[in-house]
Amino acid sequence: MDKKRRQELKKEYKQEQKKSDPVLMFLSELDQKIHQITNINTQQINKWADEELEQNIVYYVYNRFKEAGKPPKGKNLMEWERSVLQTLPTGVQAVFATHLFESDLSLNGSYWDFFYQNNGAFAVDTLNGYRLMDNRKMVEVLEQCLGTYLKMRKRGEIEEFMGVPHNWNIAEEYFITKNTKDFDDLDKEYDAERLKLAAYLKQKKIQFIRENKGLFITEN
Repeated sequence: MDKKRRQELKKEYKQEQKKSDPVLMFLSELDQKIHQITNINTQQINKWADEELEQNIVYYVYNRFKEAGKPPKGKNLMEWERSVLQTLPTGVQAVFATHLFESDLSLNGSYWDFFYQNNGAFAVDTLNGYRLMDNRKMVEVLEQCLGTYLKMRKRGEIEEFMGVPHNWNIAEEYFITKNTKDFDDLDKEYDAERLKLAAYLKQKKIQFIRENKGLFITEN
């Protein structure tokens, strides 16, 4: 059997695997969507339905991560992805970082979980995103989260609870001094208004994107 035929059979086998495995099929479809969104322009934003807006912007960011390749020596994956994100338009940065935060919150029901995991590396980007959106409610929440996390880190509790120790280039004392609530307090508040908050965040973000298209354009 020649090399070309072996490659064809291998490709056919992979396609059959995808058809029989829903996880592989989902990942394949996700990869296709990421591959398709290579830029963002005004026409695309106008064309996308409200329910597609945020997700398509997130796909674009993952496309950029993929194009950037593996982290250079001395940088971990999250540091590398964050440095790539910071080269993108400010609106794109805001939507991506807040999407990570809200997805973790929706999945786990706890603000602590976001900071406990690797995605917490994007916490300051999330705060800046809410500031850009003028979402004062969530700016206050993020400032409280950062403050209580920094207090825990100072006490050595992050490592004690097997969490990820994040080091952001921020004025730590500002957040520590301003902090009045721990993660339990914040989670109780979130749990009491979970459905209301989810709808509020979604609508606020759609409105922000529609009214500030210039902050998202990567190609005219």
